[in-house]
Amino acid sequence: MPSNPSPSLITLAFELHMLIFSDLAPKELLTLGQTCKELHEVMSDRAVWEAALRSVCREYSLFEPSFPFKSMDVPHLQRATFGPTLWQRRLAKAAAQEVPLVPSETEVRLKDQEERSYIRLMRIPGNRYFIASTKWNIELWDLGVPYAKGPKPNPTLVAEDDL
Repeated sequence: MPSNPSPSLITLAFELHMLIFSDLAPKELLTLGQTCKELHEVMSDRAVWEAALRSVCREYSLFEPSFPFKSMDVPHLQRATFGPTLWQRRLAKAAAQEVPLVPSETEVRLKDQEERSYIRLMRIPGNRYFIASTKWNIELWDLGVPYAKGPKPNPTLVAEDDL
């Protein structure tokens, strides 16, 4: 009499995997993918990481259209999914050590722009924009769509204001 193997997480349909995994944090998804070959295959699917990034966008109030989902591969989706967590960790570490996130003065030369000295540079989570400040003004720069394939456009000064 042949015995029927009992259903397990591995034998479930992909749609059920997606439903179950939708509540997992990105780190938990990576850990689950390291448990066995079959789950590694499931965790390597683009749909898992698209859903995870959309969930992170909702959780951290990130502007979802700033991520070009269609042109992002799995490693880029994973990197973007971990972005807010890594940013928070970096801020906590800097606060604990009382160390600035950037050197006291930074020389930056953007393509086709003059060289400028900045006191503070801050990349905004999502990696599309950064804020730069000098002693006299503050600037907002657009770096282009993050994780897009193809050549990167030149950074564009979007706004500036005198302090």
